[in-house]
Amino acid sequence: ATASRRESDRDRDSDRMLPALLLSVSFSSGLRPASRAGSCRAAAVCQDSSEISVLQQMSAAFWEGKRAQLRAESEARLREMDEFVAREQALAGAALGAGAPSSAGSLEAEQLKIDLAAERERVRQLELALAQQQVDSEHALQQVSAYWVAKLDDARAQLPPAATTAGQPGSAAPAKAAPAVLD
Repeated sequence: ATASRRESDRDRDSDRMLPALLLSVSFSSGLRPASRAGSCRAAAVCQDSSEISVLQQMSAAFWEGKRAQLRAESEARLREMDEFVAREQALAGAALGAGAPSSAGSLEAEQLKIDLAAERERVRQLELALAQQQVDSEHALQQVSAYWVAKLDDARAQLPPAATTAGQPGSAAPAKAAPAVLD
């Protein structure tokens, strides 16, 4: 008896849940519940045709927007490709024009290239001369230094041995003034 009572309670709950479920589905899809079964079918058809019309309009607008977007992207790609073709033609023309100048502008460009090459050679020569002058200056400085070191050694050789040790650090004797040696 209790099992049959549970089944009947479940059936009653199912009977209550089904209309609520249908109501929520029809409400979410834009359908209005009707009180009679015959009019519900007609309302669903009416509602579906207006929904289909709206969906078709939305779909048409979507596809028109998509077409416009694709056209714009296609035009941008074509412009970019035209730009690349123009650049390639300009580079090819410049490469071919380097061998045989044909206009006054290219003659001026050739003259500028020749002048540039001459100036680069002049700068290279000046840099070599500067490097040689630095080497010569260093050599002259070393010669002068060697001369004065030799003079100093000669002057020390002419001094008495006590005088040379007195002026050096660590010696106990006071330093005397060394006589000036001029040659």
